[in-house]
Amino acid sequence: MRELEDIKTVIYKTIHKNKSKKSIEQIADEMGIDVMTLYKYPLPEPSGSNMPLKRLIPLMKATGDYSLLKHIAAMCEYIVVKVPRFKASKGDSNEIISSYQATSCKAFNDMIEFFKNRSKENYQKVTESLRAVMEESVGTQKYIDKEFSGQLDAFEQD
Repeated sequence: MRELEDIKTVIYKTIHKNKSKKSIEQIADEMGIDVMTLYKYPLPEPSGSNMPLKRLIPLMKATGDYSLLKHIAAMCEYIVVKVPRFKASKGDSNEIISSYQATSCKAFNDMIEFFKNRSKENYQKVTESLRAVMEESVGTQKYIDKEFSGQLDAFEQD
């Protein structure tokens, strides 16, 4: 298993380097807490404080950054994959197949490169591309489930 950052570091990045580019004041307001409380969460003891579990989801939603969720899952040797939303239409199946194939081929190529040269850069590439395959698999499974349930509905009407 790869080495993980300290959870306080992940909380710090979520608050201060969030994807939404929101200020700490905006984040605290959306979470319904005091700004100073939010500042203390990533600080080490004794000046810092532990973030209550009930604040994790509001923090992730306010920042649009779910790296905390991924970090907690990784600590427990699980993975987290966001289930994508599709608006299915005819012809989407070819795009889904092409996308899945491209993502899988990239992962294969990155694995080959990693096994040729086990560098940190190649490790990061292969890790990201394997994760992309897992995410693509979940999305493809959801699309296939929708397609199959639509076909079942058509057969039940006959």
